[in-house]
Amino acid sequence: MSYILDSTLRDGAYAFGNAMPLNYVSHIGKNLDGLVDFIEVGSSISFGYGSNKAISEDIARLNCLNELLKVSKSVIFLQPSLLKNPKEDLKNIIEAKPSVIRLGIDPEIKKSFESDINLIIDNKNISFCLNLMKAYKYSETQFQEIINLANNSSNCLSINIVDSSGCMQEEEVFSIAKKIFRSAKTNIGVHIHNNIGLANKISCASILRGYYVDSTLLGKGRMGGNADTILLILFRALSITGDIKKIDKLIEKLFDCTSLIWGNESRDHIISIMVGLTGMHSSQITSDLLSSLESLPNLTKMISTAWKNEQK
Repeated sequence: MSYILDSTLRDGAYAFGNAMPLNYVSHIGKNLDGLVDFIEVGSSISFGYGSNKAISEDIARLNCLNELLKVSKSVIFLQPSLLKNPKEDLKNIIEAKPSVIRLGIDPEIKKSFESDINLIIDNKNISFCLNLMKAYKYSETQFQEIINLANNSSNCLSINIVDSSGCMQEEEVFSIAKKIFRSAKTNIGVHIHNNIGLANKISCASILRGYYVDSTLLGKGRMGGNADTILLILFRALSITGDIKKIDKLIEKLFDCTSLIWGNESRDHIISIMVGLTGMHSSQITSDLLSSLESLPNLTKMISTAWKNEQK
């Protein structure tokens, strides 16, 4: 079973200068709850947008999620080596009770893990993930250190291959995944940026492999963006059910989740994905079809239209 982690409130927040307001956090969190398995907030302290208030603002977003989530699990991301006050910050994060803490490890920083990180690793009430930032730059020794760390803890949820620059080919990602699978006693995850256009392809292939997959709504994110949460939700749903009515319900919820913030861009984006998933040529989306529903055509109507035209 694959798992989807939505990072719109963290990676996607770069599109807002890392200043996504709490009402957006609440709106996205409420509508995504149950559609994805995990919803993540996190500090952009390492990318130039951070401030002295970065951690406290992230904890406020985390608290907001914890108050409204009923199905999905809350997640917070941090890069321990860049915390200004590690002991205090980690203590405050743990007290905020995220379901998962994701630890960003940079292979180019010698001390990616300070001794204080044991506060998280030794805490049996919180699962953690090891995010291998710039996964393409790890040495064999560094890989083994990560695997040993994961294997020596009972609460390591996953080791995540992070294509920080969106430069990795599919074969490279799955070669690293195979290496982790052979030695680590935990799950495998992928976080792929879309700089060279492979984020969705690699992420869909990862879903079929049962990996944890990260994404953002509409693929919004830093630089080239990310894999798209909307596509991954529908792709996963179609791979496990043939119930079109259930898919239509997902589409309605995804539209509610995104339309308030991204408007017509959201509608066009969802329709484009539906065209791809149904094999319906875009020329068949007539103005009559679009105007026949208040918001957007559902999958049932699109498939029906595609088959009718195919039979003519």
